Amino acid sequence: MFMRLPVFLELIEVQSLTASILPVILGSFYSYFRYGLIDWKNFIIFLIASVLFHMAVNVHDNLQDYLNADKSETFRTKTNVVGVNKLDTKLVLTINIILFLISTVLGIILVINTGWPLLALGVFSFLIGYFYASGPYPINRTPFAEPVSGFTMGFIIFLIAVYVNTYHSYSLSWQFVWPIFISSGLTMFAISNMLLANTICDEQEDIELERKTLVYFIGKPAALKLLAFSYITGFAFLIVAVILNFMPASLLLTLLIIPLVYRNTKFIFHNQNKRTAFPRIAQNLGVIMIAQVLSFAIGLLFN
Repeated sequence: MFMRLPVFLELIEVQSLTASILPVILGSFYSYFRYGLIDWKNFIIFLIASVLFHMAVNVHDNLQDYLNADKSETFRTKTNVVGVNKLDTKLVLTINIILFLISTVLGIILVINTGWPLLALGVFSFLIGYFYASGPYPINRTPFAEPVSGFTMGFIIFLIAVYVNTYHSYSLSWQFVWPIFISSGLTMFAISNMLLANTICDEQEDIELERKTLVYFIGKPAALKLLAFSYITGFAFLIVAVILNFMPASLLLTLLIIPLVYRNTKFIFHNQNKRTAFPRIAQNLGVIMIAQVLSFAIGLLFN
């Protein structure tokens, strides 16, 4: 059985893949700015592996959400991509396994190229990806989904991107890691906010699916305030990274998008309808990531 391309793109959630592509690019820019190092072979391998792994996680999440929604037929048939398109779960599982295997092989090649520290980071990422929607207590059914996603996709991908370019000259010491954490702060908060906005909009659906999300525990008003505070904190991280010369001053151009981020954030404060509100927060993520990449590229050109 074959799957139509539009359905496949929906299954892998193609619109979300920038959250794995752009951190790899940012991390590589950081590597060149701070250390003057780029390993093109490792960069390309990691970029492909990161995208394929993200696709695999998305397929896995959609399949597990479908299988676990046995108490909500409405979610299965009206919301979940597997149920809406009446996909064969065996076909979806096969696609999931193929994507995981290819990304794993590429990961092993990178470990051979760079050493065991990457293996530890890779295993951590794999476990997060698998248990995000699987196991007795899936992460996406807990209040930890947002920080875990932001940390893994915003920081860990950024960190790996730097490491695969600099492994032959630098080790994963505290002095190496903490500037990367600061520099990836805006990306971390922007990614976690996209997940937070999703749970804000899906509050009632999550209750029906017995998901004990962050919004379930702190309530929607507090979650909205957290959303706004996270953006503020993320931009503060960016400013600190520039002041400490972890990233070029051109990154301050990213601050020009604050009015757009503010308008989109203000919108969800007054309207939590998923069809109209969530795309605005997704737009925030895309604009934040693209603005950072472009402003970083400008800094490298004139450095």
